[in-house]
Amino acid sequence: MADVAVAWARLVNQEFAICKVKDVREKQYLNEVCKYVVEGSELAKWEAEHINQFVRAAYRNRFFFSFGSLYKLAPALRAELARLKPEAQPCECGCNDFKFESLDSAVIREILKQT
Repeated sequence: MADVAVAWARLVNQEFAICKVKDVREKQYLNEVCKYVVEGSELAKWEAEHINQFVRAAYRNRFFFSFGSLYKLAPALRAELARLKPEAQPCECGCNDFKFESLDSAVIREILKQT
């Protein structure tokens, strides 16, 4: 991790960087990554237009990624996850084309519609 921290610091033009490996199967990693983007208490003080600009700038950008041996395994892992995904069960009307989203993603989608 020391080598990763040195390399990351060099990439972001800092003297040092703190790097951690997080288990992405848990949701805790998301909190760890997001806190470096903006603190929730700080975001709450922003004007609506600035929040909109932030969401538009961040939309569909990757802020974290796999590297090392996990990077090489990523295609196989994605294929295995797709294989293990259960088939959608149709509802009473016969539809089986469902889209699930979190409240946050629904709000972001609505904001982006307005821009």
